[in-house]
Amino acid sequence: MTTQSLMTSLSTLSPHRENRLQLTQQVIENGDIENLFAICLKVESPYHTKAWWILEWVLASDREYLLTYGPLIVRKMTLIKEESALRPMVKILCSWTKSQIKNDAIAIPQQDMDTMIESGFDWLITDVQVAIKVHAMEMLSLIMKWNDWIIHPLADVLSKGIQEHSPAYKARASKILKKIKKQI
Repeated sequence: MTTQSLMTSLSTLSPHRENRLQLTQQVIENGDIENLFAICLKVESPYHTKAWWILEWVLASDREYLLTYGPLIVRKMTLIKEESALRPMVKILCSWTKSQIKNDAIAIPQQDMDTMIESGFDWLITDVQVAIKVHAMEMLSLIMKWNDWIIHPLADVLSKGIQEHSPAYKARASKILKKIKKQI
């Protein structure tokens, strides 16, 4: 599948699960992950958000894909501003972080973690969708094991946010605050 034919498929893609799953399978079968990732990064494209929807599912389908594209996403994540694209991107980063944590060792370079920490806090304190905030706080809670300096700032941000946000935010923040209290 060429980039153009992939963009055509994305242009007609509806948000229905069956349609997204079908295009996900097509991308995997045709080995079009690089083309899909390139479309994700074309923020001027009207299809880049839909490309992120599909990339999330493609990377979830195979740990090797996640390990390959996780670092690339971190290095390009500051390009993504649209919330409909941010949600799957942050979810991918959270999944990548989880996949990298093994037996008290983490394979994410410190420079990438620093970028993720900075962006994670930005998403928590700015006005973005709750789903983005929830995945960001989860990602930060995983990273804090190796960057313990974020424990107190994260606890402060989450404690303040609990008073202002939705039940979904409150539930995840409460869970993470309990985890933080165990570490303090």
